[in-house]
Amino acid sequence: MEGPATYERPTVREGCLRLHFNENTSGCAASVHDAVQALSARDLAYYPDVLETTRASAERFGIASEEIVLTNGLDEGLLLSAVAATAMSREARREVLIAEPSYSLHRAFVEAIGADAVAAGPRADLRFPLGEVLDRITPRTALVFVTSPGNPTGEAVSLKALEAIADRLPDGSALFIDAAYADFGGEDPTPLAGAHPQVLVGRTFSKAYGLAGVRVGAVIGRGPLFDRLRQLVPPYTTNVVAATAVRAALRDLGPFERYCSEVPRSRELIYDVCERLGVESWPSAANFVLIRPGDRAAEILDALAARGVQVRDRSQVPGCAGCLRVTAGWTRETAAFVSALEDIW
Repeated sequence: MEGPATYERPTVREGCLRLHFNENTSGCAASVHDAVQALSARDLAYYPDVLETTRASAERFGIASEEIVLTNGLDEGLLLSAVAATAMSREARREVLIAEPSYSLHRAFVEAIGADAVAAGPRADLRFPLGEVLDRITPRTALVFVTSPGNPTGEAVSLKALEAIADRLPDGSALFIDAAYADFGGEDPTPLAGAHPQVLVGRTFSKAYGLAGVRVGAVIGRGPLFDRLRQLVPPYTTNVVAATAVRAALRDLGPFERYCSEVPRSRELIYDVCERLGVESWPSAANFVLIRPGDRAAEILDALAARGVQVRDRSQVPGCAGCLRVTAGWTRETAAFVSALEDIW
């Protein structure tokens, strides 16, 4: 049995390449910065009205405003969805099924609310364990967490597989598709939330939009569980700075598009160096690549840090012993990682 989930806090080292938290390291659009700076003292003194931001976000995702709720980062949406799903269950203790490997906070949130975390996977090859997920859904299943593209593997789960899970759910249960990295690849799961009342889809403005510092996520859905979730989200959880930043980012999509266009090229640079060095890597639809230096992982992690390159140790994630995760964003930074890795190897 795995121990309690842990969450590594970001560290800031001056002059280092931050390739460990999948941020857009060039920052947000200049127009976003200008919009935030234009906020007045009175703007900061009043509670925010996020209706305009909600409408703009819904339009961006191609849904109606009543099908989306903004949260303080996607993490809040994950936690409150778990709370809503288990609170609505008819049994005193319900299970939350997690497809492993997965984002560490999925398990942490389940354990925090006193529910039973049930793992499906990991498979030896780290591929999505669809068969095991389907087999482990029972009448006690309140919620299923699936990440697509996966974190830390980057694997995009097919819509066919997601639909199969949704169709297997018992009445009153839900599938939460954590699509934090959907801007970078894979099939967009958002339409499933409209087609299936038991499906919730989580999105974020932290990654491709360069807004990790202001913390805005979104949960998309409809039906009883989504209605319950909306009741649980605090009315002012999206603060005025965050709401302003999102609206500005959605008016100026050029920086978002430029960043997303760099990601596939960066992934290829990482695949290429791994092939040259004989390091195992996994195909990714996200803005990162999981690699496995194996027994040398700790050595490589420290040696990269000494050269000013921070990557993420994922060796404690189920199935990922000896693995590191590398952000694949701007190619100039990826090239610096490649050069440092070759020098170390």
